[in-house]
Amino acid sequence: MGRGQWGTTGVLLALGGSIGVLGISIGWMNHVLRPRPKILDFPKPYFSKSPTIRWKYEELKHAIVTYEVLVKSHDPEITHPPIQVPKSMFYAEIRGIYGKMDVTVNALNNGKVFRTSRVLEVEIYRNAMQRIKRTETLRVAVHADPGVEFQFYPWPEVIGAPRRFAVDCAIASISISQYRAESEHIIFSEPYAESALGVVAAKSSFEHDGDTTIDLQSLQGKTVAFHKATTAAMFVDTVKEDSQYRDIRFHMAENNNELRELLRNNSVQAVLYDYHRAYALLEPGMFVQYLQHGLPMDPDCYGITFAMISTRLRERVNVILTMHRKELRDNLKKLVQNQISQSENE
Repeated sequence: MGRGQWGTTGVLLALGGSIGVLGISIGWMNHVLRPRPKILDFPKPYFSKSPTIRWKYEELKHAIVTYEVLVKSHDPEITHPPIQVPKSMFYAEIRGIYGKMDVTVNALNNGKVFRTSRVLEVEIYRNAMQRIKRTETLRVAVHADPGVEFQFYPWPEVIGAPRRFAVDCAIASISISQYRAESEHIIFSEPYAESALGVVAAKSSFEHDGDTTIDLQSLQGKTVAFHKATTAAMFVDTVKEDSQYRDIRFHMAENNNELRELLRNNSVQAVLYDYHRAYALLEPGMFVQYLQHGLPMDPDCYGITFAMISTRLRERVNVILTMHRKELRDNLKKLVQNQISQSENE
């Protein structure tokens, strides 16, 4: 064979090899670019007796596509069989396995896996009691000023924190109300303390003679601040509907720090607040008194909030609250009395 023939043959072989490599590359690219099953959003901590994983997938035309859900526990001693899902079903219940786990969805064509979803890490329990037992940890949302060594939730997000399952319950000065239970999708414990509306004010703005109460009429002509989304805010709505108090000016504050600043710089003359919590705002030159108003208002009772599914945990907490209710209320009274004594000595 001549040199020219070898040259032609070499070119043809190289061209054939290139076409083969190109075909393999195109096939590989088609596989990579083929859409995966996509697991829909699922909260990482989740309470349910029958949790359901859902996904979507653009099926191949003329292909019989079924699915297989794989569940792998983070506990190596726990195993779970694959869940087989027929064509045109895009959900599966995960039963009999709880805790942290990885979930993937396989798309199958004629029984063979040809695409796999990305791994979804979830944490599932039947309810709060099961999570407490499994993790030996009670997660509590606390509303407090920044700097306290708890997981901080701003107001009013702390009220509904348990419904997102990141915490088991929320403890703060949360007044029990049917409206909050319905709007936040939560349940309340038995009341563990009672309070009433109070007023924090500068002594220079009022005739303060040591009384324990202040009348709503005394606020006429004053600018009064209140914290948004609180019992005080609901009370202000009632006051605004009564024409005899139209001379009271109101200012809504976003947080406690804003309330403090408004009092310090005399932008307002008083703050409406839960009486027992009002001492958190007290500074030298100020006083706290119960508010007398005579307007219709339910008693202000504090409760602990839970996710609606956490009825068992609520029952156990209620037992504890009932056992220690008198002690809790006595301690609250002592705390308030100590704060009163300290303010009188300043």
